[in-house]
Amino acid sequence: MNKQEQTRLIKEIRSGLNTLEQKAETIAPGNIAHARANIITSIRYNRLLLNKLEHVSSKRVFISGKITGLDRHIVIENFVKAAIEFRKYGIEVVNPVEIITEDIPWEEAMRICLAELSKCTHIHQLANWQDSAGALFEWEMAVKLNIERIFIEDLKPEIYAK
Repeated sequence: MNKQEQTRLIKEIRSGLNTLEQKAETIAPGNIAHARANIITSIRYNRLLLNKLEHVSSKRVFISGKITGLDRHIVIENFVKAAIEFRKYGIEVVNPVEIITEDIPWEEAMRICLAELSKCTHIHQLANWQDSAGALFEWEMAVKLNIERIFIEDLKPEIYAK
């Protein structure tokens, strides 16, 4: 789902919730008080989910991890797997293996990655990030720029259901 579709969906949900809320408010108390309460509870729950959707869709995540010294196929697999997980939730991802080619010197690759990282709201670190001079440098910059760390596990649907 792209940003335009997310924005459209959010507007549509908001409009529908407003309509439901107005209708629920007109239901007279009495025999149908229980139904009225259920509708209002449902609306409040959906508003909570909508707020979480808006929060998730505003994220831009930079994926950080070891690249140098590893087999290119393993690197691509590690980075792409993480990118896919974040994109499932409509989160924009900056994936270094998608923007850096093998022929670019390390220093130039780091300049590009650091520029992209500075535009992100979050950083996700792969398991091997501490074994990489570049990833350590990215983490240092993220800390200085107050870019939050995010984990894929934080996005699982069961967390949003609570």
